[in-house]
Amino acid sequence: MTTERYEKIIEMNRGPVAHYRSMRRRVLLLALGLVVIATGCASVPKRKPLPEGLTGIARIPGIPKARIWGDEPPPYAEAWFNSTRAELEAQ
Repeated sequence: MTTERYEKIIEMNRGPVAHYRSMRRRVLLLALGLVVIATGCASVPKRKPLPEGLTGIARIPGIPKARIWGDEPPPYAEAWFNSTRAELEAQ
């Protein structure tokens, strides 16, 4: 490339294009900052946990066998894994 082309490229980076890029960057940073601040002000709604005395009898309507402990497989897991697709769809 010749020096004239280099000068044109340098001039383009100094003109309104560079100003536009700078402003665009500032606007994006401002928008990002506002999003971060706004999400910091959001709160999680208060939950109403199940009373401790009812945990043994609690059920989810329409989903039998939904409550299991994560530290051991449920007693029906072996039968479920050995079932065919047709048997599972029939349930």
